[in-house]
Amino acid sequence: MSLAESPDMKLRFVAPLSFVLLFSLSSCLSAQEVDSQLWTQYLITGKWKNGLRILAEVQPRFGKNYGRTSRFLLRGAVGYQVSPEFSVWVGHAWTPTFTPEFNSEDRWYQLLLWESHFPGFDLINRLRLEERSISGAGGTSFRGTYRLRVEKPLDKKKRLSGILYDEFLWNLNSTPRGAVMGFDQNRTFFGLGYKLTGHTKMEAGYLVNFTDVPSPRRDQRADILFLSLNYNL
Repeated sequence: MSLAESPDMKLRFVAPLSFVLLFSLSSCLSAQEVDSQLWTQYLITGKWKNGLRILAEVQPRFGKNYGRTSRFLLRGAVGYQVSPEFSVWVGHAWTPTFTPEFNSEDRWYQLLLWESHFPGFDLINRLRLEERSISGAGGTSFRGTYRLRVEKPLDKKKRLSGILYDEFLWNLNSTPRGAVMGFDQNRTFFGLGYKLTGHTKMEAGYLVNFTDVPSPRRDQRADILFLSLNYNL
């Protein structure tokens, strides 16, 4: 029996994804403050025969109902391909926020990436640890993130694909004037990908981002139009 025909194997991947999607939905329904946003991503990746990998990313984000820049993310990383499916990464990001006022953040991170290809779909597990230095926070904040992504080709040439992922963010400690230990954010994405060329791919879709905000402030939900242009060297 092939992997695609095995009920146990299908359940193995569908069950975790169903759990995180249900958690995301319940979180979003409890949100009280809503904003419409636009996130744009420009991503360059490279991979060589010696196992070395690189990543460079620019991501402007626009909030307040698309009216102003809310965050800017500039990220770079180097990785090593340990096996055909598994790679390890280390990188740095500068990601200042602009609302309600300018606030700078430097972020070192380490990442484990498991990329698997099955009959009919691709599965990516990403586990990341971040060390966040936020101006005015009074200390370094540590945060763990986990993302599960499924991508399924929708045509015979595999140029068009459907994409679904969920990402869970958890603060591992508290800082005097910043992060609070515990659940931080949850992001769920539904969209499409389209290969423009052998090296270039576009992705577009709806991303809902729920943020847990300490009392007495209200929790937040962002309804996001997400647009991405990816170039593979």
